[in-house]
Amino acid sequence: MKIYFKKLANYVNLLYNSIESIFYIYKGEDIMSKPRVYTTFLGAAGDEVTGSSTLLKIELNDKTYFGLVDVGVVQGKNENRNFDYPVDSSKINFVLITHSHADHMLALPLLREYKGKIYGTASAFAQGKELLEDSAFQNENTAAEAIGITTEVYKRMLAELNELKERANHENLERYNELVAQTEEVQSYALYTKQDVENIVKHFCPVQPYEDIMIKDGIYARFIPSTHQNGATSIELYIGGYGEDSVNISFSGDIGPGNSIMYKNHPYKPNNLIKYYIMECLHGIEKPEQTQEEAYHQVRKIIMNAVREKKRVILVGFSLDRNSLMVYLINRMIDDYNLCANVFFDSPLGTKELMHYKSDYATGKSLWFKNLGRNPFDTNEIIFCNRYLEHIDVVRSYEPEVVITASAMGYGGRVIDYFNHDIQNDNAIFVFLGWLNPECPSSILHNANIGDIVNINGNHYVKHCKTYQITGFSAHGYFPEFESSIKRYPKLNALILNHAERETKKVVVEELSKSYDFEMYCPEISDGEVDQTFYLITGEKMEEIEAIKGYDIFNDVLLISKID
Repeated sequence: MKIYFKKLANYVNLLYNSIESIFYIYKGEDIMSKPRVYTTFLGAAGDEVTGSSTLLKIELNDKTYFGLVDVGVVQGKNENRNFDYPVDSSKINFVLITHSHADHMLALPLLREYKGKIYGTASAFAQGKELLEDSAFQNENTAAEAIGITTEVYKRMLAELNELKERANHENLERYNELVAQTEEVQSYALYTKQDVENIVKHFCPVQPYEDIMIKDGIYARFIPSTHQNGATSIELYIGGYGEDSVNISFSGDIGPGNSIMYKNHPYKPNNLIKYYIMECLHGIEKPEQTQEEAYHQVRKIIMNAVREKKRVILVGFSLDRNSLMVYLINRMIDDYNLCANVFFDSPLGTKELMHYKSDYATGKSLWFKNLGRNPFDTNEIIFCNRYLEHIDVVRSYEPEVVITASAMGYGGRVIDYFNHDIQNDNAIFVFLGWLNPECPSSILHNANIGDIVNINGNHYVKHCKTYQITGFSAHGYFPEFESSIKRYPKLNALILNHAERETKKVVVEELSKSYDFEMYCPEISDGEVDQTFYLITGEKMEEIEAIKGYDIFNDVLLISKID
């Protein structure tokens, strides 16, 4: 009933705006002002791939709105940028989220003064809440260690403080105050805390895909499912209605593979209303080495051979998607190839995410999952290692087994313990599931030869383990998927490329220029050497504006200054 009235309200608003426009045209008046949209990029621009976040300033009907599309953290060597998220969140009027990956939503708790709604799909928010809570936990532990408090000591401090809080009268007020002071000191060093997460998730506003959601008067958003991840979408933003003068922009989010094993490919009708497209292009024009089905059979052969040779296989994926995929594929191996091995799932966050995948599929109403069979995420054959001691028992084992763990890039998490134990183990096999940053520890390990000395996170090892990288499990699409998404919008005026390195975007522009004549832009972010890029978008055209003017336009909300 609520959904019915919500739809009805949206249709009434659309009808009202249409009638109002006709009325003023008939009177020869034009008080419905043409919208002007200014935009700049806070991440995933220039030579930076992660930290997707697009800032909009919308001028419509004598009103001004500021909005954000995605609020991601920067990952890798530039992660210190996260401590200077350059926006005054008290001035932001709306936030739209494409999906629940770290580089698209994990900076949300930094919007501490935000008072509006955050729009995204229910699945994205359910999974994202787990990710945010885990991130806050990791942030606080990192901060504690930075000031000389071990993770275990900090955990005990929190447990003791919570116990004292629950008592009506503190038996030891002095100890209580001491713990409050110590935890506050730790939290002051953290990027954000559990409390910050609790505050921001109150603003989550789940939406139904394909519906036009009124964000502000005259501004509508439509969320379109994609194959990147469960709950992932692109977002179409309609500013000023649906006419020639409106500014209609599509944000691709991360474009998923066209041959996904788990996710549906939706047929889309051409949308002539979208004139501007902000598109991620991570893989550039490189060609995929294998399909996801081919990747599955490669992993199957590795696992089946390892079981026969009594070796252990450590499957290193991303807890938000790849590990759930691996549970599905392990179940396929059990059903189709009689796989008989101990399978351990060693990722507490991955366990929580797996439960969301399992419950979403079980409804039978998912807009994302293909028909994968009766119970693709069955856990009856899986041994979970959520407690730390269970994890240590598996790490120290030399038995033949299959282990699914997370943190594929190898910077941190439980995979570090497997590195310490198994890089020098002749009977260990590491399988990295998906794309790897060339500079990350996992890539360094994989590209080393047997017998090489490798430096992984400051520790030196002699590599004796075998390693594989399964590129076919990348959650990102390739050039054919880019072109397919572009063809959904046959009336484009301009394409804006992000979420890729400069050279990658350059070759994409060169390739697309052979077939398309719309304008193409590659935005920059302020990094001490290059100035921020700013654009003005109207119903007629898009143009880059001078940095000095752009800084002035965003002066109320943007907390960065022009480079001298």
